[in-house]
Amino acid sequence: MLDLHRRKQHDALLERGQALLVERPDEVQARLLVAQVFAERGQWGSVEEVTREGLRLDAKQPDLLRYLGAAVMNQGRVAQAAGILQEALQVQPSPQTAVNFAIALLQLGHEADGLRVFQYAASLAKNDAERARILSFAATQLFARDLLGGAATLSEALRRLQPADPVGWTVYAVALFKLGRFSEAVEVCLEGLSHHPTHPDLHVTLADALLEAGRHDEAKGAAEEAERHLPPERRASWRLHRALSLPVVADAASEIDEARAFLRATLDELRERVREGEKLLPLVAVGGPPFMLAYHGQDNLALRRDLAALLREASPELTYTAPHVTAPRAPGKIRVGFLSFMWGNSSPTKQWLGLIQNLDRERFHVTVLALGPLRQPDSPVARALLEAADEFVMLPRQLEQAREIVAQRALDVLQYAEPNADALEYLLAFARLARVQGTSISYPETTGIDTMDDFVSTPEMDPDGFEAQYSERLVRLPGTATLTHYVEQTPPSRKTRADLGLPEGRLYACPQALFKFHPDIDALFETLLRRDPEGHLVLIQGENASQSEKLLERLGHNLGDACARVVMLPRLSGDDYNRVLQLVDVVLDPPYYTGYTTSIAALTMGTPVVTREGRFNRERHTGAMLRAVEADACVVPDLDAYVERAVELAHPTVRRAFTRATISKNAHRLTLEKATVRAFEAYFEEVVRSIDAQGRRA
Repeated sequence: MLDLHRRKQHDALLERGQALLVERPDEVQARLLVAQVFAERGQWGSVEEVTREGLRLDAKQPDLLRYLGAAVMNQGRVAQAAGILQEALQVQPSPQTAVNFAIALLQLGHEADGLRVFQYAASLAKNDAERARILSFAATQLFARDLLGGAATLSEALRRLQPADPVGWTVYAVALFKLGRFSEAVEVCLEGLSHHPTHPDLHVTLADALLEAGRHDEAKGAAEEAERHLPPERRASWRLHRALSLPVVADAASEIDEARAFLRATLDELRERVREGEKLLPLVAVGGPPFMLAYHGQDNLALRRDLAALLREASPELTYTAPHVTAPRAPGKIRVGFLSFMWGNSSPTKQWLGLIQNLDRERFHVTVLALGPLRQPDSPVARALLEAADEFVMLPRQLEQAREIVAQRALDVLQYAEPNADALEYLLAFARLARVQGTSISYPETTGIDTMDDFVSTPEMDPDGFEAQYSERLVRLPGTATLTHYVEQTPPSRKTRADLGLPEGRLYACPQALFKFHPDIDALFETLLRRDPEGHLVLIQGENASQSEKLLERLGHNLGDACARVVMLPRLSGDDYNRVLQLVDVVLDPPYYTGYTTSIAALTMGTPVVTREGRFNRERHTGAMLRAVEADACVVPDLDAYVERAVELAHPTVRRAFTRATISKNAHRLTLEKATVRAFEAYFEEVVRSIDAQGRRA
């Protein structure tokens, strides 16, 4: 029988097992044999039937319990499966039972418990080889679910146990990279390559980590080396991946121009290769969508449209239509979905929560779709999101599975929060998952994707003539100045300047993510600091030390001795962050990509924000807010006026007193307005009314 099983002759093996059951119906091993064959065939209903019959004979038989747990879990009854597998472990601990129990815990959302049980499974292994197999499997399972801390822990244990296994090095390096620990990822890749010098994924991760660490020249060399080690079918995709990997903190504007030129040349080259039959692997090609394009101060429609067209042609698997879309729409509530990769204590949640909470449930059903775990799930804003949704769905980070789950919701309207900021969210947008789908100001730029119908904005942010910047239909909602769907601010702490590491004197704060700091901003900072010799510039550290070091190095070069008055604070808690906004004299809005949640927070604290409006939506958010609170004087036409207005507002002048009083009086206008909700409701109803007899929008 074992020989038959090894050769996977399932039919013969099943026939033999069933014959044994007839001869000896009380024999557990015969039932295990039959259950094993059914399991390998994926016939989980039959596995459950056979194991339950066996457990009537021996209720504590651990192998039957293990197979029953697997059968129940694979039929979607995960909580029940967890109980069965836990019982099996108590009867007889075994590595495989522990692994199955850990998977059930992960599916139930108990990530920390799942990690501990995976570690327990490894401890039960009979030898190092089995322990390594368990660690490898567990690390990849955690990584696939974006549980990066656990994946890093287990893969580090694997690489220490078996340095010859490339999985440990690769998963550990990629997990560190995704956790933002870029310098550590570089070191792990280099050490891993000393054991596996031709391993392509280690070369790929090294190139990505060097780029994010700000070591751009080294990253270029590493990317070329990676291409030499990749199999031929991945090289074109990697070339596009390289071109989309734009510098995060650039040394100079010329570096940005060179990167954009390389992207354009790569798109043109690959378009010709695709016409000759070349295919692209979308998840390799779009390791990260061109997130940084929006921060360059340039029109990106042609690049984004050409990228989307290339992927559409070269990756036919991206094209998918949910079954309900082409069917007549059934009467009933309008089904609206909101999809993001970063729900939780995050900007998209703060921007959309008010709308999700306040849509009329007599007319609308609201589904929130999460491409990854909630950020700070115990935070008030994350809890409020969970309470507000009629249905909250955690999507797997696998394209086909996520697509199917969204399609099952039969959505009428689907709003993507930030499709240009996450690879999977971007690639999902190539599918037709709702009758009408679009995006808005969480990431205020066109996608270039032909299945994205609408970009929702306001007349303030997208005045007449801005339609030409979008591949989507530009929808301007009336009755709202800023499209703000905002939650209450965290009350500021009571700390002093000294407590927070702030100097005395006049303080100009630009507390933004460091990728917003285009090299052109350096001249603005230098002019301002020289215009006010007693002024200090206050910044906040980036998410990783490499970006902060890179920016400070650039500022030191471009600001000269004025850089001595640049203060970079560590990352702050919400109450300390708001206290900093309250204590500084002026907040500086960065050119090319204005603040949104930061500007609202500063104005709520009564602090003036100076902004220069530009020619794109992403340069006009703060201006719309300032007009809403009647602080129009803070909106200036050029950078010379910007410096003069900032210095004037930082000094004890009549304008400063009047501006602060006006902002404090009117800041309540930045909270959710009923007019905003009503405008969205009218928009959703209008687009659903336009759906034709075939189920698509006319």
